[in-house]
Amino acid sequence: QFCYYFVRMTTLDREQLKALFLEDVEAFLKEGSWGSTAEDALRVADQKYRRYKLIESSCETQKKRLTTRLPDLKLTMEAIEQLQKQKESGSEMRTTYSLADGVYANAKIKSADKVCLWLGANVMLEYELDEASATLQEHIRQAEEKLASVTDLLDFIRDQETTMEVNMARIYNWDVTRRRKEREAMENKQKK
Repeated sequence: QFCYYFVRMTTLDREQLKALFLEDVEAFLKEGSWGSTAEDALRVADQKYRRYKLIESSCETQKKRLTTRLPDLKLTMEAIEQLQKQKESGSEMRTTYSLADGVYANAKIKSADKVCLWLGANVMLEYELDEASATLQEHIRQAEEKLASVTDLLDFIRDQETTMEVNMARIYNWDVTRRRKEREAMENKQKK
């Protein structure tokens, strides 16, 4: 059921993902939703923790992709703005462009009415300068919104991971204390 969350990171229902903080471990174990023993509860808590880690990893990947994409979009936007200024002034522009990794060529641009933009998935479309500018502005806006959303989700998931770590520690400590009390009770019983 968590696989669906990786596809639509922006539609995550935070209430479903919210980690329950265990105030009273003994009462929680008696309820039995994570099992009736500390070992069962630790197993369930660890499983939930690993799910959070998986979601965190997916968010980190998406955040990294967006943080590398945004500067490229802004740089392309600057280039289009420069072409618009050059078109208005009617002057010739000299530039260097990349042919391949580490291979550049010089160019003279007399007048540019259209540009080609990579849209992804090996798709390139030709646009008028104004249309290209509007398209890029929309892509930049969407990327910034998505980055903010992913960053917010990442913070939320990290909080849930912390809660699960605390829960696992509380369950483990409760179990150690319970076993020690049982052992002491057995020793006291044997002494009598």
